[in-house]
Amino acid sequence: MLVCFPLSGTSQIEKPEPDYFSDIETEPTALQKFDSLEWTRLTKDLDYGTIESEKEPETTNSKTPKESSEGLATLLKILLIGGGIGMLVFLLSKYFSGKELGSGASKKEALQLQIEIDELKKELPGSTLDPVLVRAENSANYRLAIRLRYLMIIQELNEKEFIEWKKDKTNGQYSRELSGTQLEKPFRQVTQIFEPLWYGQEVLDKSAYQLLSREFEDLEAVLQQSEPMPA
Repeated sequence: MLVCFPLSGTSQIEKPEPDYFSDIETEPTALQKFDSLEWTRLTKDLDYGTIESEKEPETTNSKTPKESSEGLATLLKILLIGGGIGMLVFLLSKYFSGKELGSGASKKEALQLQIEIDELKKELPGSTLDPVLVRAENSANYRLAIRLRYLMIIQELNEKEFIEWKKDKTNGQYSRELSGTQLEKPFRQVTQIFEPLWYGQEVLDKSAYQLLSREFEDLEAVLQQSEPMPA
């Protein structure tokens, strides 16, 4: 068996290193010539001016003198309209207040007359109504005057015993008591005048009062000529 030993002094064979850059072109790249005419053509439509930032619209609460004057005129117009409506409401309330208590009569006088009549009605047979009627007529409270005239008719019918007065009786009951007499028709007529006028809150002026009073006066004339009903 042969054993081989490397010879001393013999150097190893070196392999050459690969050249990785052999494929890269070492020749410098040729520079292209700047074409100023082409550059001018391409950039002629470009605008290099200063670009202004978009401004926010200014907001202000200040008004022009014209706008201020128009606003003041509108306010004055509203105040005038409101004042006119208020005055109209006031006049209507005064009108209907006078309508309820009697045209032309003061509220205090009308209330006083109503209270007095209500007290007299409680004891109608012995009450004196003529002075109260005069006061109602003088104060132009013609609704109350018609009521008094109607109460005076009932009072006289009771005195002559055509009816029997009671505090809680109705006008319809009195009318039935007069059935078959010469007083039935005229009493029904004055009742038809009194009830709508009093309970319906109708307005009555002096001329209308004088016209309606004739019906009551005619019935009073018939009563004065009538003899009391036999017992």
